[in-house]
Amino acid sequence: LKFRVPFEQGKFKYDSDDMIPVLKALNEPEFIINKIHIAAYSSLEGTEAENRNLQKSRANSIVKALEENQNASIIDSITTAPNFDDLKRDVKGTQHESVATMSYQEAIRYVNANSRAMEYLLANHRYADVTIWVTYDVKGDKEQAYVIDQFNKDVDAGRLDDALSKQKFIFNRLIDGRYGSKVVSDMRIPNGKEYVGLNMNKICMERVANNYEPIDSSYLERIDDLNKLDPANIYVRYNDVFCEVMLEDLKRAEVVDDLQVRIDNLYQTAINKEVVDLLNIELQYQIMNIYKDSLGFEHPIVVESLDRIKQIVGFTPIDWENALKMSGIFINHYDYEYAYTLLAPWIDEKVVSTSLLYSFVSLSSKVDYKIYSNNFVLALEKLQEQDPKGFCKLFKGDKFSVQVFANERVKDLYCKSCKK
Repeated sequence: LKFRVPFEQGKFKYDSDDMIPVLKALNEPEFIINKIHIAAYSSLEGTEAENRNLQKSRANSIVKALEENQNASIIDSITTAPNFDDLKRDVKGTQHESVATMSYQEAIRYVNANSRAMEYLLANHRYADVTIWVTYDVKGDKEQAYVIDQFNKDVDAGRLDDALSKQKFIFNRLIDGRYGSKVVSDMRIPNGKEYVGLNMNKICMERVANNYEPIDSSYLERIDDLNKLDPANIYVRYNDVFCEVMLEDLKRAEVVDDLQVRIDNLYQTAINKEVVDLLNIELQYQIMNIYKDSLGFEHPIVVESLDRIKQIVGFTPIDWENALKMSGIFINHYDYEYAYTLLAPWIDEKVVSTSLLYSFVSLSSKVDYKIYSNNFVLALEKLQEQDPKGFCKLFKGDKFSVQVFANERVKDLYCKSCKK
């Protein structure tokens, strides 16, 4: 890292407080200084010996101040020089322009004779150019600041592949909860076609950082803008469709037809089929959600969407595994009642999967009055036989409410199996 420390006239002592604003101005993540070189310059007034001593005093003082700031010793090297070159450049076009053609000794005499009049120039010639070799401190929560700094530097330098790799790393850290929302807001990404992918990822990360807040029109507008910049970007296209599925008026047949065509076209791209399936299911569920409560599951539009979901998940009526898989789709959409109806037919089978039984009793506790049903008791009896410890754990914590004990058969089963 390189920076410049201006010198005040006559000042040669610097402490750690003097260095704090200098280091902050670098706008770098926290670091440890390993080595330092200081090139100290002084203006030409005074004698050569005085200036040389002043330069060394200032440079040594800076090293000491940085050591105090870092609380560690630093390997240093120092060079000193009178700032004759800057003086010759700065006098051009002024009444002191003749200095530019003088010898060094002549210039010293001239400056000493005219130092007051020339102070406005000389003040700019007292400084130290400091070069430091550092190791970035990435321990604990300092890692986030370092990684986002490196990401922004890659973007600024046009190293977009490297930036994308770091962004994926940041995304995973964000999902894991190891990075906070500031890591997203600190991303500096310009507009432009070449930055579309990075900006799309940033939008997705913003939603994660905001606890998966509901999609609104601002998301759609921003993604629409990215889609216009780069219509060939399939991931932007996917997210554009997703936003429209969540926000558009799906009572309009032409809107639904257009979205279905666009989703079907995504199957022909490099996007993973399972990812497109989830989007397709989301569309079907949003359509069903409009009609099923008022018109029931028998409405032709609901039946059509339900059939499409069945095709997507490979649902067959005689397959309990697909019934469980499909119920999971409705559970994810908080439609517990329909998920319950998918699992209920399998409870009185002679052999029932433990995973299906757990899903069924959990659903029963979420649907009105189902905890009083024969199927609920039957499922619990089978769980008690297959997994006695797991059965008892259902009644601890937040799995069931105390309301289940209003069913006397459940209460008796629990007391016989779990009470000591």
